Amino acid sequence: MERITWLTIPSGTTSNLRSVCFPDANTGYIVGDNGTILKTTDNGSNWNSQFSGTLNNLMSVCFIDADTGIVVGIAGTTTFETILKTTDGGITWNNNFSTDQTAFYVHSVFCTNSSVGYIALGGCNINWCTGGISKTTDGGITWNYVYISGSHPDLMCSIYFPDVNVGYAAGNYGTIIKTTDGGNNWTTTASGTSNDLYSVYFTDSVHGYAVGANGTILRTSNGGFTAERIGNTTSAEFKVFPDPATDYIHIELPEFYNKSMSSVSVYGLNGQELIKQQLDGSISEINISSLTKGIYFIRIMDHENTEFGKFIRE
Repeated sequence: MERITWLTIPSGTTSNLRSVCFPDANTGYIVGDNGTILKTTDNGSNWNSQFSGTLNNLMSVCFIDADTGIVVGIAGTTTFETILKTTDGGITWNNNFSTDQTAFYVHSVFCTNSSVGYIALGGCNINWCTGGISKTTDGGITWNYVYISGSHPDLMCSIYFPDVNVGYAAGNYGTIIKTTDGGNNWTTTASGTSNDLYSVYFTDSVHGYAVGANGTILRTSNGGFTAERIGNTTSAEFKVFPDPATDYIHIELPEFYNKSMSSVSVYGLNGQELIKQQLDGSISEINISSLTKGIYFIRIMDHENTEFGKFIRE
């Protein structure tokens, strides 16, 4: 039986390396802290340093082909983000781009073709926190918001598109959002966790994984409609009644929930969040009269627990 091994390859740097991309079998790029960009043309056997023109930490790299790529990273002392582009295989990197970002970090970049790309971003200072998704349709020259987080700061950490229309992004507090129209509209999917998520990847439009804090690994086989926690699992501890229901359901929480910090979300079969409400005690009443007849999923969260159940509106 062949032994599976990982070989250590000299990088020529001591900087933290944060992202790697291979546009073809032989050509690859790595980015990291202190403006580090490395390139290989021999399938990773040797890596050569490129001049990025910045000392900012670079977080993510995406190449459309062997010569054309975009690198993103954190803010400098006078800018809100770092976005670099090359069209000559990294010989030169251009950073003169027009953006609408007000965040300190651009965490992840993904390109669907030579013109269209997306970045996941988020950051905080003493006055605010914000996060979202921006899109380019001119090869990274200009970027415009297509999603901005809501009332709490969904700092987006990772973005992935299995095809040109369907995309997913993951971030803080277990946030996973999905688009089916090329990033024009985004809906929140039910991740089943409140742990921060740092990376998301899909093998096709419906099968994917998300990973994050505290050993969290999530898997979905239906496009994020429901997420399966890999590892320790628990059944739902809260109660939903009556079921089926007409105009109201009642939520009964177990003792270990923080009642003052708990919330409920109701999702349709497409994963769209339809109702979100704070819970006000051990038993709370939820008005579902606006929902059409059918099956709905329900998520209960506090700062430490996330659980799912379902009910029928008749």
